[in-house]
Amino acid sequence: MTTIIAGLLVFSVLVIFHEFGHFKVARWLGVRVERFSIGFGPVVLSRRMGGVQYALSAFPLGGYVKMAGDDPRNRETLRPGDFFAASWWRRVLIALAGPGANFVLAVFLGIALAWVGFSSPDAPNRVGTVAEGSVAAGLGFAPGDVVVALDGEPVDSRADLVLGLLEGPRGESARVDIERAGAPLAITVPREQYETLFDGLTFPYPAVIGDVAIGTPAYSAGLAEGDRITAVDGAAVASWAEMTEFIVASPGREITLTVRRGDRTLLIPVTPMAVEEGGETFGRVGIGAAGEKTFVRRFGPWEGVVVGTQAAVMAVRLTFEGIWTLVTGGASLSQISGPVAIIQASGAAAKAGWDALLNFALYISVALMVFNLLPIPILDGGMVVLSMLEAVRRRPVGEKGLAIYQGIGMAVIGTLLVFVLINDPHRIWKRHTAMDRATEVEQISEEPLGDQ
Repeated sequence: MTTIIAGLLVFSVLVIFHEFGHFKVARWLGVRVERFSIGFGPVVLSRRMGGVQYALSAFPLGGYVKMAGDDPRNRETLRPGDFFAASWWRRVLIALAGPGANFVLAVFLGIALAWVGFSSPDAPNRVGTVAEGSVAAGLGFAPGDVVVALDGEPVDSRADLVLGLLEGPRGESARVDIERAGAPLAITVPREQYETLFDGLTFPYPAVIGDVAIGTPAYSAGLAEGDRITAVDGAAVASWAEMTEFIVASPGREITLTVRRGDRTLLIPVTPMAVEEGGETFGRVGIGAAGEKTFVRRFGPWEGVVVGTQAAVMAVRLTFEGIWTLVTGGASLSQISGPVAIIQASGAAAKAGWDALLNFALYISVALMVFNLLPIPILDGGMVVLSMLEAVRRRPVGEKGLAIYQGIGMAVIGTLLVFVLINDPHRIWKRHTAMDRATEVEQISEEPLGDQ
């Protein structure tokens, strides 16, 4: 129930904000708005103010704006102030106002996220690898070292050391206390090497899953939060980086993960999806790392504005890239999510914390923006296309052309709607089936796993 309520609330707020954009610009440009409704279906409560009926409808999922004269088939009955009586450029601005409102909201969400803080898993304070010839190697760091203090201040994780050196009030040098095979040792790091120290110094994450993205191979295979990957295709892995190397090198090829889940050891097959980056193809399964601690990075007032805006712009770029990947066949249609998946993800984000919820809302707001810009009738992009055609032709699109265009649009939207309504439940069923069928094997090793 918490998941459903959180999902409905997030999705509804984003849709209402979208419709509010249409509403404000329509009123500003002199187009008459008949109704602004929160929710769909029969009106439960309403009040008329300024010539607009503000309504609360029976089904509280999103909302809508009803403008006068918004049917292009009834142009002969149009009156001043009707939507299709307005000039083409006014209609374009009104259509773009909804997606524009979603982008503005995404920027505000990004800023709020920067102020609240970006949470990410933090690595343990044990050194994994030290690159030969690196600054760290020259200073005396070695694999297996445990960093315990920085200038006398306790260090419990990688972030404590990194932020302490890069952002802390340090002098011309810093003293790093470590333990090596149980013996204490001190290493002095000069100021000019604070940043370059980490170029060849790694602090590995454990191979423990922190989250599983809905609609990805990991989700369909039945992987779950808290699973510890101990081997890939029988080869033991002790860190997230080692596990990732196998996955990245296996696009489109089934691999078998050995997974420790509670007191059970399972064999779970999964086929990484192929992702193209920089002209190369890599494997991805859709999982994120878990940390023994959580690192939170917060930004100041002005810096948060810059970072939040950049986050919204990046979300737009990634969304367009995702659509292009689908169009070119670089991704599976099964990754398209519908209302059920959105509600699932909203609930999971709400449980994870404010930062996860804000980040999720930011991306869904951008997704609504991009989706509505598609040149399909009944979407805002379709209205922009019709209005631009009218500007070029200097007359409205004829009834026959309009009927064909709308028919194509309804077919596309109808097909997509049927697909997501089937795909979401199928994806859930497939996940539960995979979890039930996971092969349990006998315990391979009884060695402690805490410090891997």
